[in-house]
Amino acid sequence: FIASMPLFLTFALSFLFSIFTVKYLLKPFFIVLTLLSSSVFFAAYQYNVVFDYGMIENTFQTHPAEALMYVNLASITNLLLTGLLPSYLIYKADIHYQPFFKELLHKLAFMLLMFVGIGIVAFFYYQDYAAFVRNNSELRRYIVPTYFVSSASKYLNEHYLQTPMEYQQLGLDAKNASRNPNTKPNLLVVVVGETARSMSYQYYGYNKPTNAHTQNQGLIAFNDTSSCGTATAVSLPCMFSRMGRADYDPRRANAQDTVIDVLSHSGIKVQWFDNDSGCKGVCDQVENLTIDLKSDPKLCSGQYCFDQVLLNKLDKILAVAPSQDTVIFLHIIGS
Repeated sequence: FIASMPLFLTFALSFLFSIFTVKYLLKPFFIVLTLLSSSVFFAAYQYNVVFDYGMIENTFQTHPAEALMYVNLASITNLLLTGLLPSYLIYKADIHYQPFFKELLHKLAFMLLMFVGIGIVAFFYYQDYAAFVRNNSELRRYIVPTYFVSSASKYLNEHYLQTPMEYQQLGLDAKNASRNPNTKPNLLVVVVGETARSMSYQYYGYNKPTNAHTQNQGLIAFNDTSSCGTATAVSLPCMFSRMGRADYDPRRANAQDTVIDVLSHSGIKVQWFDNDSGCKGVCDQVENLTIDLKSDPKLCSGQYCFDQVLLNKLDKILAVAPSQDTVIFLHIIGS
């Protein structure tokens, strides 16, 4: 049974991708597929990453500096051996095409042969495959290239092919009830960090002093909270939407105002300063700034900046007393 798996996958993938063995399409298609598959294979092998919908979304929305952090000798070597070299061989391959109808008959005959091969394997091992797939359903996510192609197709369909939802403004009647012109304006600084495991925080019961620097500052840890996902592209839009984890819909979230927008509607000044991979749309309608990777040679390497660069920016802002209630968001690259 185990020995039949490579054979079954060969039959199935050959049947599927033979559809694209068309003149003028064959080489470009398989070269692109080979290069993408090479990168996906390396990420899965090296980092145990599954290229599902969320990872495809992350890939499309990441910025060059973040992507460059994964460029190293191992990834370049993998791309050369499993991506560029096979792609070059595909490019140099001398393929002789038959007249259209003869080529079509050959293709149909090949697909029929692959289908028969699938049928033979299924005839002998159907029960084994049924039980194996039922008990190991997550393994399909590691099949390259079918799973990442399926995930990418879903992402492209939802973000580029579907009719955009009508944008909905929320909280246009919001008022800043706490504003008193006779008192000093309020200033709130919100630090939005990268994903971290709550079980590794001393605040949540971890027995090691992981929060030694802040444990005596009277911080309040909210225990009954959860993120919509570990990816920034998922967690940020969900965090600032009016939806919860159970009913979160990314398309709907992108088509309506966020909490940040409602704060702005109420007359509160809102600013967003980013040292990570962007605000994923939640700050688009307020003042926002992404830290220049060359802004501070001491704190920036050209690929990323230490989060202290945000404090330097904050110091400059606080040097001038705010004239109105203000909320400042600092999106840090650390957790």
